[in-house]
Amino acid sequence: MSVRRLAAVVLGVGLLAGATAPAAGQQLDGELAQETTTTTVVEGSLGLPAVEDGPGLLRLVDQTTAVTGSGVYSAVIDVGSADDDVELLVNVHDRVADRETFHATIDGDELGTALTTLPPRPLRSFDRTANGSARVIIDLNDGTIPIEPGQVRLSQPGIYPVVYELRTPEGAVLDRLISHIVRLDDPGVVDPIGVGVALRIGAPPGHRPDGSIGFSASARERLTVLVDAIERHPEVPVTLEIVPETLEALSLSPDPTDRDLARRLTDRPEQRLVLDQPYVRVDPSGMEAADLGDVLADLEERGSQVLETLLDRPVRSRTWLAGDRISATGLRYQLDRGVREAIVPERALLIADPNAPTALGPVELLVPSSEARVDTLVVDARLSEAFDLDDDPVLAAEHLLAELALISFGAEEEETLFAPERGLVIAPPEDWDPNPAFLGRLLVGLQTMPVVEPARVDDLFDLDAALTDGRQPVTRQLLGRQARLPDADLALWELTDDRVSAFDSMAADATGAVLADELHDRLRPSWSNELTREDRELYWAATRTIADQHITAIVPPPERSYTLTSREDEIPLQLRNDSTLPLRVVVRLDSDKLEFPEGPERTLVIPAGEVADQAIAVKVRTSGSFPVTVEVDTADGSMPLAVSRITIRSTVLSGLGILLTAMAVGLLVVWWIVDHRRRRRRREESEPVPDLGVGATA
Repeated sequence: MSVRRLAAVVLGVGLLAGATAPAAGQQLDGELAQETTTTTVVEGSLGLPAVEDGPGLLRLVDQTTAVTGSGVYSAVIDVGSADDDVELLVNVHDRVADRETFHATIDGDELGTALTTLPPRPLRSFDRTANGSARVIIDLNDGTIPIEPGQVRLSQPGIYPVVYELRTPEGAVLDRLISHIVRLDDPGVVDPIGVGVALRIGAPPGHRPDGSIGFSASARERLTVLVDAIERHPEVPVTLEIVPETLEALSLSPDPTDRDLARRLTDRPEQRLVLDQPYVRVDPSGMEAADLGDVLADLEERGSQVLETLLDRPVRSRTWLAGDRISATGLRYQLDRGVREAIVPERALLIADPNAPTALGPVELLVPSSEARVDTLVVDARLSEAFDLDDDPVLAAEHLLAELALISFGAEEEETLFAPERGLVIAPPEDWDPNPAFLGRLLVGLQTMPVVEPARVDDLFDLDAALTDGRQPVTRQLLGRQARLPDADLALWELTDDRVSAFDSMAADATGAVLADELHDRLRPSWSNELTREDRELYWAATRTIADQHITAIVPPPERSYTLTSREDEIPLQLRNDSTLPLRVVVRLDSDKLEFPEGPERTLVIPAGEVADQAIAVKVRTSGSFPVTVEVDTADGSMPLAVSRITIRSTVLSGLGILLTAMAVGLLVVWWIVDHRRRRRRREESEPVPDLGVGATA
């Protein structure tokens, strides 16, 4: 909770305690010559007067990121609409001992001893910037030279809280702001820690269900913030997780602003390390669990292709920037696909001791149900939380930089836990809304603060492993999270995928092939984690509609009769294509009474908007009337398009019929001959013998 939110619920108004001397035996680490007093604040309590309930007025505009030895600390404080009579009081408190205390001081707790108090002054007495902000200057003395009037003595390196209070002339506290002075040793005394910055650059899909491309104003603004910051600080190495779909949509957008963003993202400074990514943001373990491995493989192949084509250079596939919901299944999947290095949020890990020192080097992440281990850089949870404190973004960035300095100091004190070369990665939460003031201030601070050194993530993985106090490599384990299934109607997806595949097989020319590729492309953005189930189904419905317009354009042969007068003949088939594209189909013929010498199945290409006449060779087995079934399918055979029946009438005798007829005729001929002879014989036998007369002689 910020100090403003906490103070708003505290009742009462108080004043800072008067000047008191330090307790007996207490050694103050700082003092302000002549003009200042010292105040003791009770440790472990808020210890500050309550803030009047009202709008926050104070904002940090700028401050000196770090002071080395004796130097000048300055801060520019936006005082909002405060009147010139309102007073500003500044306290510098004793240095913090550890990160727990540091975070407590951010909320106004555990501030310890107020080393110096600059007397309250009306705002009119401060040097003011053009927009009315007050400039506060504190001259620091490290104790190596005589202290002069107006100087604040900070003799030891460390992180010192600075409390700014805005008061009425009567003493009521209107607002409070707490920042920190980072007091460093002379250059070269403290070795800097390497700090890698990992940023996700992406937006909800720019490819829309209707095939158009565009981004919302808020998405474009977020992208612009990130690209501007990276471009303005090219000397700061950054590791980028660029969503390929976002980059592709930017490059193809009709909006010149989008295309300019794509151009700026694809510049080639060596400081940018781009990690390989699926086409859209997905949960690989969830996709695998939902039996969508083929979809995931397609998204990964397309993502790599888009990135390498548009960036015109290889992307790093061995390093993976994991999300908060990483599961054991997801980790094993990444290992199988060649990942050997992981950047993992601390909140995704099982850490027995939450107060364990930050590992300033790669740790070994144990892969569940496996002997494998993955080199891992852990993203500190509290450092990530600083990205979300955007009610005062410059102050939040300064808090993050101060904590990095504190980690560097702590590593020096506990160097036996870590290798001599040390480094860590900072990354925002996955749902971070980029703030330009925060990001710009952070990158400037990383470049200018002597105790940190911006580093490429691949260089950090080359560091020696972080070690325990027993000189053993630090190991970490994942929390027992389950794979998150995609929020999708998978039956509806299967239907959509089948339709697009069917049309793809039917496309018979280059135009159709291009459209088929476009339909496949339209489906890929639908798997983005940034879409709802309803959004996802809009992509599917729009894609099915286009595919069905062509799939259903095939009209089968009309049902009619054909008469065949010879044993081998042809029957005509007429298929109509009402599509604007030539389509390839498979025709299957089936009949118990016909033979098809060229086979019962054939692939035909039907011209766009035409009727195709196809002569089918047939061989008649018998005479009579019988049906022929004509089935028209997609070219891949996955989907029947139409079924019709035609009737064949045959007047041709079969071979057996001819034989039987010949035999019958032969029998008739034989019967006729035999009968004819029998009749003649009978006639001859029945004729009388001639009478020659009685007594006649020869």
